[in-house]
Amino acid sequence: MASIYFNATQQWIGVQKLANGSWSYQDHSALTYRNWAPDEPRNASGYNCALMTTENLRWSAADCSQPRPCFCVLPPLPTTIQTTLPPLKTTPLPFCTPGYQYFDGTGYCYYIRPYDVIMGTVYSFSEAESYCREDGGHLASVHSAHEDDYVYNMTPRDEVSKCAENHYVWLGLDNGDGNVGSGRWTDGTPVDYSFGYLGGTGYLGIPKASTYSGEACSSKVYDWYSTWVNHKFGRFICKQRPLS
Repeated sequence: MASIYFNATQQWIGVQKLANGSWSYQDHSALTYRNWAPDEPRNASGYNCALMTTENLRWSAADCSQPRPCFCVLPPLPTTIQTTLPPLKTTPLPFCTPGYQYFDGTGYCYYIRPYDVIMGTVYSFSEAESYCREDGGHLASVHSAHEDDYVYNMTPRDEVSKCAENHYVWLGLDNGDGNVGSGRWTDGTPVDYSFGYLGGTGYLGIPKASTYSGEACSSKVYDWYSTWVNHKFGRFICKQRPLS
């Protein structure tokens, strides 16, 4: 069947038969040129489309449902091509203190102090806050689930056998229990986001195995929790406004 219809001798052209029996171009405009073969167009049922025979360029009517090659007409290409593009309008990202990363969800810069496994340095809540202030910021405050996810996910999971406090991370909640209005953030912003009750009033840190069974610190089960100010953690997160 394919050998009968897919050939190089007859191809569809943009001429069709209308309901009133007249022939027109496919856009329904009147024919301005005709080149029908003798005895064409045939008035057979279904023969509503026109073919052109390559050998003599004559037209003939045919069944529109039959697959065949076709001729297409494209609009002419422009005589001139624009070779220069308008300048791109770009907005530079705000500049953060080296080591900090910018989060466009809040417009602030964040830095996580990694745990020094060689020196084994750990920090109290006030010591971590002092470090952030030397950089021009404070321990991180959190004001939305979006920011909560960002801060939480920037905390690398340490592969250790148990969640020792030298792998925990300070945030800036001072004397709060995780609920809205409880305690204060060290940067002075309102406590307007709830972590859910953290099991007591204290200072916010991560992680803690939620089952108390000593999961590895790479586990997904740990979350923010409240602890006492005299505890010392090996990591903390600072937050500051961009420098520019």
